[in-house]
Amino acid sequence: MTVTDQWHRVLGLVRLPDEPRILLASPDNEAQVLVALSRRWPRAHVLALEVGGRGGPSQSPEGIAVQQCVSAEAVADWRAECNVGLDLVMFDHALDDIVLEAVARSEGIVEGDRRGEHAPMVRAVRAYWRSGELERVARPALARLVGVCERAMRPGAMIVFSHRVAGVDLPGQPMDFYTDCLALARRWLTSSGLLLEEVRLDALDPHWWMCLGRAAATS
Repeated sequence: MTVTDQWHRVLGLVRLPDEPRILLASPDNEAQVLVALSRRWPRAHVLALEVGGRGGPSQSPEGIAVQQCVSAEAVADWRAECNVGLDLVMFDHALDDIVLEAVARSEGIVEGDRRGEHAPMVRAVRAYWRSGELERVARPALARLVGVCERAMRPGAMIVFSHRVAGVDLPGQPMDFYTDCLALARRWLTSSGLLLEEVRLDALDPHWWMCLGRAAATS
């Protein structure tokens, strides 16, 4: 099943208005995810968030309005300017890039290849993973980004994470980290004090998919 088909199936499980406002972070598959969005909501407005400095394609499916966004701070600025909340936030295979970027900033690595076992960023991730330091660096970075998204969401909106792993996705990172990346993110976010809770959607494997919504208010 292609990335487009997978997201098309998942998007059929959520309810959105006819012209939803969607934040998309998909460093590798943005074009395919946009096609899935166009099938469901051809009049969607998409804010495409660059992860690790990697932007998406310049063209989008007919009808989809895509605005490139360079940082989490820009998401907050957009929310303040528009005064309209996001209906959906989509992280497609972006978790490992968020971790790479956090480690790169910690190590002062400005740029470099993100694939291959000898790439500086990947070697740094392996070193942090072996030393037990990865969570110290990556968890706050992930929590900050997801926190910005949460504050930009309208009531009832969701954040959907996908981290499916295929043979072509083996980038030289520690395999136990890479294949359990979503489980780690789930634990990190749970311990970060964000006002989010997991929402289970039928037919989604929780090892590869995670959906979060605003936590119910407590008295």
